[in-house]
Order: sequence, then C-alpha cells, then structure tokens
Amino acid sequence: MACFKLVKVLFCIIIGVSHSTSGYKLPKNDEKCPEVRARSNCDLDAIKGTWNVIEYYASSEEVEIYRCMRSTFNLSPDTPEISMDFTYSYADDPDNEMLTGNITWNIPSFELPGHWVHMETPCMAYYDKNIYYSN
Repeated sequence: MACFKLVKVLFCIIIGVSHSTSGYKLPKNDEKCPEVRARSNCDLDAIKGTWNVIEYYASSEEVEIYRCMRSTFNLSPDTPEISMDFTYSYADDPDNEMLTGNITWNIPSFELPGHWVHMETPCMAYYDKNIYYSN
C-alpha cells in the first residue's frame, strides 16, 4: 500500500513538473520584425528631443545590424515636418565607427499626428546592401 502511495505521489510530481515547465516554452514566431501599430494619441511635442534606440528594424532587414543608436527628433516650427537625426554603428564593426544620418517626414494633417510620409525620394541603391548591374 505504501508503494502505491509513493508511485501516486511521484506520478503527480512528474505530471505537475512537466505541466508547469510547458508554460515556459516560447511560442514559435515566424515574423521577422516586431509588430508595429499606429498610435491614435501621438503627441509630437512629447517625442521631441534625444532618445536612446533600444531596437531598430528597417523593412528590408531581418536582424538588428546596428548598435549604440541615438536619435534626436526635431519638429519644424514653420512647416509640418519632423526630422530624425541619428548616430549609429554597425554591430559587426570592430572599430565601432560612429556614423550619422537623417530622415525627414511630412505630417500631412495635424489631426492625424501619427501619420508621417517620407520626404526623401526612394533610391533602392542607397538602401540595398547588394547592388547588381547588367548590360
């Protein structure tokens, strides 16, 4: 009888441990980038200034390739534009060379302050890492 109780207790412990550890398994995620949702209450004045960027993903990149990124958002007083000046280095650069860049967006309507449109003309050769030429 004592052996049966011991087996019953061990069975409950094994089931309990396997059930509790199954909650720690991470679900499979096939997405390449984090989900980004629009904010209806975007306060443009609140985002002005300098920010440390925790993670940055461009639409053409599958992994984070930058480190030490800082950005400064500036809101133009004269035109409906917001610009981001940023510094960064590549994650695999052993010299940690700091590079700079700028992106400017037009804000078509201040009633929808979370909707921005790129001001730069798209140039795939500028953004792509692999450029192929043909005759």
